[in-house]
Amino acid sequence: MPKFISRRKLAEDADSVLSDLGTSAEEVASSLVKYGVGGGAETSSDLLTLYLNAVMGGDRRVRLVEVTDDEAQIWTANSQAVALALPKPVVEFMFIFDAEQSCFKSGTASETREGKAPPVSGEPDESSEHTVRNDDSTDQ
Repeated sequence: MPKFISRRKLAEDADSVLSDLGTSAEEVASSLVKYGVGGGAETSSDLLTLYLNAVMGGDRRVRLVEVTDDEAQIWTANSQAVALALPKPVVEFMFIFDAEQSCFKSGTASETREGKAPPVSGEPDESSEHTVRNDDSTDQ
């Protein structure tokens, strides 16, 4: 094995890992749920950092992976940084996830969606529909 690290090859490997999450924001969300990534992560960057460190952390070339709003930074074993632009579906997922988290924190979201991928389309989420019942009325 060569003593130098091919930054290009490492970037290609990371891009493949991210691209495999899906071709749309919905697929990225579903993939992360399927792989068990979520838990208490507050931001999409946290989710993707957890995912990439779990998937790539076993690679001897990789020391650490960090994800920002638009790129992944991969720190190599010899302290080189490899910056990688995130695929469009991943960026779209991050935007939607963070917007929903922001609404939840500000009190505008009605409930959490534990165990489900965050809804990422304009369609209503079934879990957010509520039935209002008036207890003063009697059904006969």
